Amino acid sequence: MTGYGIQGITYEDSLLSEREERLTHTVSQQIRYSFTPNTTGRAEYRLKATEFDSIDYDSMSHFALAGVDHRFSETTTGTVVAGAEFRDYDRNGRDSTSPHVEAALSHRLSDRTSFRWVARASLEDNEIFGFNERYSYRTGVTVNHAITDKLRAMAGASYVFSEFEGDVFDSINEDTIALQTGLAYRVVENVDLRLSYYYTTNASDDENRVSLGATATL
Repeated sequence: MTGYGIQGITYEDSLLSEREERLTHTVSQQIRYSFTPNTTGRAEYRLKATEFDSIDYDSMSHFALAGVDHRFSETTTGTVVAGAEFRDYDRNGRDSTSPHVEAALSHRLSDRTSFRWVARASLEDNEIFGFNERYSYRTGVTVNHAITDKLRAMAGASYVFSEFEGDVFDSINEDTIALQTGLAYRVVENVDLRLSYYYTTNASDDENRVSLGATATL
């Protein structure tokens, strides 16, 4: 199974716009094998390229992952994926290797409504200027509802603990709470357009963000 995603982030604030506006492309390829009717193994490769508009923080990441999908019942499924991310930065030719772990549990509440819990430990984009990189531990829940056959709405909340590796500034840790809502529209069978609104709060700042993205599965 092949997937492609694109996400762009832009800011109204001129300083944030100069330092944080970026475009990310992600391509993934999975090989799946059914061990039992309810359990499927997967091997996955991902390629993620992030390009900043103004500053030299562009990066290229390669992911090597393996995992298991399991159906507990007709309404409940779970996934665990683990591996490594190998990231190369254009800036100073720097590179890093970090563990990447994902877990998810999905439950269908009705024909049109579902609940999902996710957890992840991985490298993430800094979001704050002056640090080499950010490693985060993230957990959250979302509720999805199909308004029509093509239009879906979602809402969720999450908690993130992040470790920022110092560059211009000293290394710091940060706790963040985030709220999210959004819409997804299926353009054709395998292409979705997504519009999301995020509110995040932590000890140093509150942030409102709108994200527009597209996902294609081949």
